[in-house]
Amino acid sequence: MNILPIIKCPKCGKEMTQKESDKKAPTATNYETCFRKCEDCGIGASNANSETEITFIYKNYIDNLPDELKNEKSLADYKYVIENATNKGTHKKKIGWLSFNTSEDVFSWIFFYHFYKEKKLQKLLHLDSEIKDILFWGASISKDKNTEDLLRNFLKELGENENSFSEPDVIIRTEKNLYFIEVKLGSENTKLKENEKYKFDKYKNEKYFENFDEIKNTGLYQLTRNWTISHLFAEKSNLHPHLINLIPSKLRTKEKEILDSFGNCLRGKEAFSIVSWEEILDDSDEVMKFLKKRLH
Repeated sequence: MNILPIIKCPKCGKEMTQKESDKKAPTATNYETCFRKCEDCGIGASNANSETEITFIYKNYIDNLPDELKNEKSLADYKYVIENATNKGTHKKKIGWLSFNTSEDVFSWIFFYHFYKEKKLQKLLHLDSEIKDILFWGASISKDKNTEDLLRNFLKELGENENSFSEPDVIIRTEKNLYFIEVKLGSENTKLKENEKYKFDKYKNEKYFENFDEIKNTGLYQLTRNWTISHLFAEKSNLHPHLINLIPSKLRTKEKEILDSFGNCLRGKEAFSIVSWEEILDDSDEVMKFLKKRLH
């Protein structure tokens, strides 16, 4: 009999029931495939043997949010940005990904949406002025279709496939500036292997880079892509572009050399900044506490 370690439900604290099996538990891809569950709370634990590697997976992706973001207006906004994200090819899969407590998308939504509504986001991120709009995965929180279409048009002009458009994690528009934010939580910044680096070429533009060959050597594909798209978007919108890499402090330390190299290859490199979650999160309210717990 294959027995996994006993796990307590993170919500009610009771021990999860465990499915009996003579076979090794497969990798859990959703709530249904978890061998350990709290059916009362609708939470499953991934089938990892090590307690430090366990991910909690929710039966209902809405339950992966703090109570403060479960009101009717917040949920309507959440569903809107999910359904209108630029990457049409992942719409159906996104609900599944949002069920994992390790999801960077969920973490981003909670932080940016909550503190935008609380009018604290400008101060937390040291933005220049009042926020006019936020785009999550390319979908405008104010449902501004003109802005959404403008982004899609740029992606199409760059040669991207309409069914797999890039989805910048978060875009913030203020009166004068446009901030693209690449969020990382448990994973490193995406780095392409040597045989994949041809993908960089569609984002090459001498106006935005001092040394594109060195940019390719860093392998930092998502940051490169966002740098180019942010500049195109900002130029059309008469705004100043900025790119922020929002990451855990341990990743900032680990990737310091490669991130420094990336920044030094940019024209106007002062518009690229690295911010760690630990600089921002504190215990000032329940959502902050919720996020700090997820971060660690």
